[in-house]
Amino acid sequence: MVDGHPGLYRDMKSGAIVNDNSYEYESYMKQYQARQHKSYRVDKIEEDLNNLKSEIGEIKSLLLQLNGRITSG
Repeated sequence: MVDGHPGLYRDMKSGAIVNDNSYEYESYMKQYQARQHKSYRVDKIEEDLNNLKSEIGEIKSLLLQLNGRITSG
């Protein structure tokens, strides 16, 4: 057991500190997956926003061309 940390012990063969509390591990993995999902959602929203900006730019360009044709024609 690691001093002051119940559920942790040092593997004598590798020297690694190991957590044998499966509840803590499952809780950590759920939090990790939630962070990964949130990160994915943020990336997707940024991608969608950039696509919308591009499309608005295209619409603006088309409107300016149309306005130019109307005023010169």
